[in-house]
Amino acid sequence: MGKLQEKLKDLFSFTYAFPAVSGATAVENAFILALMAQKEKKRIIVFKNNYAGQTLIALIGSDMPEAHTGFGPLYAHVTYIDPYTEQAAKELIFHLSKGDVALIWFEIFQGGIDREIPENILKIVQAYKEKHGYYIGIDEIFAGFYRIDKLTSYQDTPIQPDIVTFSKAFCDGTFPIAATLVSPEVYTRACQRDAARVLFLQNLYKNQFGAHGALHCIEQLTDPSLVEQIKRTSRIFANGLKEISEKSPYLHKIEGKGHSYALIYKDRVYEIYFCQKALKKRDLFIFINRLEPALTIADEEAREIVARLKNLLQKNRIATFIDSWFYKRKLMKAWKL
Repeated sequence: MGKLQEKLKDLFSFTYAFPAVSGATAVENAFILALMAQKEKKRIIVFKNNYAGQTLIALIGSDMPEAHTGFGPLYAHVTYIDPYTEQAAKELIFHLSKGDVALIWFEIFQGGIDREIPENILKIVQAYKEKHGYYIGIDEIFAGFYRIDKLTSYQDTPIQPDIVTFSKAFCDGTFPIAATLVSPEVYTRACQRDAARVLFLQNLYKNQFGAHGALHCIEQLTDPSLVEQIKRTSRIFANGLKEISEKSPYLHKIEGKGHSYALIYKDRVYEIYFCQKALKKRDLFIFINRLEPALTIADEEAREIVARLKNLLQKNRIATFIDSWFYKRKLMKAWKL
């Protein structure tokens, strides 16, 4: 773990790294350490549409009411705020100013809906921190390491986080390894509260084999030649999908950036219809309405994906409308709607 911790320190200037075995356990570490370091404060603020995992602790960072009902009662001192409403700024300032907030936790790029938290909301989060003393925690499990065309989602934003979590990029989502990075202040104050508990968390998920693999993944993902390739293919996708979104008779819009996009269709039935058509007719895998090409994809492969999507989604075929109508009727009958 020592070499991995040093690598993370060099990349992100965080002195302390706590090992984990999944995104959810990394978030658990974050919540536990933040609350330990904030002895007099209990409240956690989470933005709606955030996803943090589905363990009993991580669930409080996931905007999933149906899961909360099934596993509750969960930690009670949590406030969920929708960052995209007209009242979001006013509501956020109101809650941050109460003085009881220990941690505000969120994804800047929300992987579940492929949208970024608005700039004005990020500015409020950072501006009120010094006065009210809460910690800022950023979930980089999905977006971190160039998924959205930059090393972290908080890069080039007003946010200066105290806690950051990583996972998927450490192993390409194939091995249970993750990490929670914390600032010296969080670490020191948590130790003052319960040093034995902090030591326990530092050793709970220690895995030398996983750390070794993660170190290799990080070295590959931060190689300048690959970073440049990622940026090139990101531009290919951005330009191509923008054109598709503007010209497709089936799409309302396309959300996302980098190597993560959500296809927002005009009719929900198209999500399943075109998902199947893409695979059967174009040898193209779209997960319902999600397009998440590999970071290592070559330029010509990116162009080929865009070309196949154009052929699938831009052409206004009467036959497609008729076929999708009958497909919808078939689904309604099968689902007894």
